[in-house]
Amino acid sequence: MNASQLYLAAGGTVGVGTTTPYWNFEVAGTRPSFALSDTGAGAANNKHWVFSSMGGNLYIGTSTDAYATSTPAALTITNAGFVGIGTTTPWAQLSINSNGISGPSFAIVLPPPRTSS
Repeated sequence: MNASQLYLAAGGTVGVGTTTPYWNFEVAGTRPSFALSDTGAGAANNKHWVFSSMGGNLYIGTSTDAYATSTPAALTITNAGFVGIGTTTPWAQLSINSNGISGPSFAIVLPPPRTSS
């Protein structure tokens, strides 16, 4: 492992893929991601929660033990503030798609804020 892959700064911050971490723990890259693996889950597959970012959006999903396949994101938060459950492309403030159809199975669309006249 070279120094640019894992970096411990003098102030105690840790960088993975960066030598200038701005937060306590920072993972940097073109599609940065990290996994939380539950070693107590036994033989259960998909016991790894994967957090990744691409294009400013946050994706949370699961992965197999071999990290060979990932499920579609269980939760997506876009940089526009839309939240998707069961979809990687939320189309409203809250979009829920539990059955894999292309289009909403449930969505909450808030009206724009009122302006005073």
